Amino acid sequence: CGMERLLVYVATEPAFVHQLLHGISDYVLQTVEILLSRFPFDGIALSDDYGTQRSLLMSPRSWRRFIKPRLAEIFGRAKAADKVVFLHSCGNVRAVVPDLIELGLDMLHPIQPEAMDIDGLKQEFGDRLTFCGGLGTQKMLVEASPDEVRAEVARLKRTLGRGGGYVLEPGIT
Repeated sequence: CGMERLLVYVATEPAFVHQLLHGISDYVLQTVEILLSRFPFDGIALSDDYGTQRSLLMSPRSWRRFIKPRLAEIFGRAKAADKVVFLHSCGNVRAVVPDLIELGLDMLHPIQPEAMDIDGLKQEFGDRLTFCGGLGTQKMLVEASPDEVRAEVARLKRTLGRGGGYVLEPGIT
C-alpha cells in the first residue's frame, strides 16, 4: 500500500494495519523456522526504517501498538533458538531503544550522528546494546578532510568503543 498510505492507515484503518503487519511477521517467522531447520547460523538481521532525521515515522505510542508486538514475536523466536538479533533502522529511533532492548535486541544499526546523539546512546544504553555506525555520511565523509575523518574515527573508537559493544562504520543514511 506504500509508506505514505500506511501511515495514514495507522490513524484511519488500524485493523487493516494490524492484519497487514501480522501477515508480514508471519512470513518472517516462517522464514526463520525454515532457516533454523536447515542451516547453522549465529543470528538474524531485520531491516525496517522506523525513523526520520528527527524522530520516528509514527508516534512512539503507535510504534508500540503496531510494530512492537510483531518484533516481540520475531525477536522471541530468535532468542528461543539462542540467536543474536540485529536490527537495521535508519533515522532517529531513540524513543524506542528501551523497547528494543526489552524485546531482546543485541545490535542496532546504523547509529547516525546526523539523526541521534550517538554519545548519549552509548552512555545510556551501551551496557545493554551493541551499536553499529557512528561515522557521519552526510557531512563528515562528504566534507571533511582526511585528517578530520581520522580524528573522528579515533574519537569514536575512544568514546563509543569504551567497554566494547561498538562496531565502527559509516552511519548509513
